[in-house]
Amino acid sequence: MKIQGWTRIAVLVFGAALCAHEAAAQAYPSRSVKIVVPATTGGAIDLIARSLAEKMSVSLGQPVVVENKPGASNNLGTDFVAKSPPDGYALVIVASSHATNKHMFKTLPYDPVKDFEPVVYTHVVPLLLAVHPSVGAKTVPELIAWIKTNPDKAIYASSGPGSSLHMAAELPLYGMCCIFVLLMLMKSSAAMCSELPGPLDA
Repeated sequence: MKIQGWTRIAVLVFGAALCAHEAAAQAYPSRSVKIVVPATTGGAIDLIARSLAEKMSVSLGQPVVVENKPGASNNLGTDFVAKSPPDGYALVIVASSHATNKHMFKTLPYDPVKDFEPVVYTHVVPLLLAVHPSVGAKTVPELIAWIKTNPDKAIYASSGPGSSLHMAAELPLYGMCCIFVLLMLMKSSAAMCSELPGPLDA
């Protein structure tokens, strides 16, 4: 398998819906806190949320639980938190789709800026481009040349439309209308596992 560093995930923000908790009224937190992951289990933000929850439980002195609410390009879980009481007990960890979904959908059930207050910048994750050995490409130019020669065979996996993986894969193809790539959408962890046996090219 050939692996090449490519780009980095756009800012991942651990956000609280409106985060208008009235700290003066009572100590926060006085009960368990929920971190909503708007994606499937096993992916990057899911693993990061679980690591955060473990450490926050100790520092806050209250249970911090992770709840996965995947679907609609992360919109379902994000909307759930947007409509939760603005008391700081329902948090959401978001990825690049939080910024791109407003351009991918005609309407959203929430405002990605006004309905959320960023709390902390959690991490940066490098993105890697990996291809099956049968492709034979060792560089991005070689891969593009292979795609041009085999447009009907080019299949790649990403974690969903508008995701950083999707955008990173499309970047070198921008403006090359002769290239046809079949996009297979799946969660990032499943995409990696599917690539190993060889059904996907990248």
